[in-house]
Amino acid sequence: MASVTSLESRTVQDPVTGRFTDGHRAPRRLSRAEVRAAVEARAHNMAREFGGWSDLGETDRGLLLKASELLQRPTRGLSAEQSTRIANSVDRIVRGLRKRHARPKLVVVDSSGRTRLK
Repeated sequence: MASVTSLESRTVQDPVTGRFTDGHRAPRRLSRAEVRAAVEARAHNMAREFGGWSDLGETDRGLLLKASELLQRPTRGLSAEQSTRIANSVDRIVRGLRKRHARPKLVVVDSSGRTRLK
C-alpha cells in the first residue's frame, strides 16, 4: 500500500504564521533594471508587427513602451474595472499603431481586366 502524503507536509508556507518552512524561500522580486529590461523586450517584440523597432518613430516607440508597461503590471489585487481599463488602453494603443502602420493593399488586375484588392 502506497503512503499518502498530506497537504500539510508539502506546503511551503506555514498556514498560521505565513512564514516559509525550512528549506524554502520566498520568490525573489525583480530589480527595477530587470523589470525595465522585461518591458523593453516586450515592446521590441510587439514592434515586430509594425516593421521592427528601428522603423518606428519616437512617439510610436513611447506608445509601445507604455502598452508593454501596462501589460507587465501585476494583476493581483486589481478590480475587474481596473483590469478592463488596462486591457482597453492597450487595445487602443495597438489599434492606433496598426492604423498608422498599415501595409498598403495590393491592387491585382486579373486576366479579365477587373481589379481587386489583395
